Parts: sequence; C-alpha cells; structure tokens
Amino acid sequence: MDVRRLVREQIAEGRTDKQVQDFFVDRYGAAILMKPPVEPATWLLWLGPFGVLAIAGGVAWVTIKKAGKAEA
Repeated sequence: MDVRRLVREQIAEGRTDKQVQDFFVDRYGAAILMKPPVEPATWLLWLGPFGVLAIAGGVAWVTIKKAGKAEA
C-alpha cells in the first residue's frame, strides 16, 4: 500500500481533505488517524502505552526488591 499514491489519486479526482480522510477511515479504521477518537475500537491505542508503562514499572519494582534481598 502506497498511501501517498492513494492520496494523490483521491486529490486528482477532486475530493476534499475530509473526503480523503473518510476514505482512509472507512478502508483502514480509525486507528489510521493521527488522533483517533476515543471509542471501544480504539481503547487499546489510547490505553496501551499506560499498560506497558505499568508493566515495566512492576518489573522494575520486582527486580529492585529482589536485588535488595540478595544484598542482605
């Protein structure tokens, strides 16, 4: 998929920016937008980074606790 080519084709056909955006959302879903709407289908996009951060913090916390016990 060459998005630039698709956009050029859409513009050459005389479509507006909103029509081009709607075409991509219809074809690929809201996840293709730079700022997708917050809705059930995009919750993972919005909440995923916080989940990864929480998991990384938990792993760091467990690692630090284990290192502290090993020194004692």
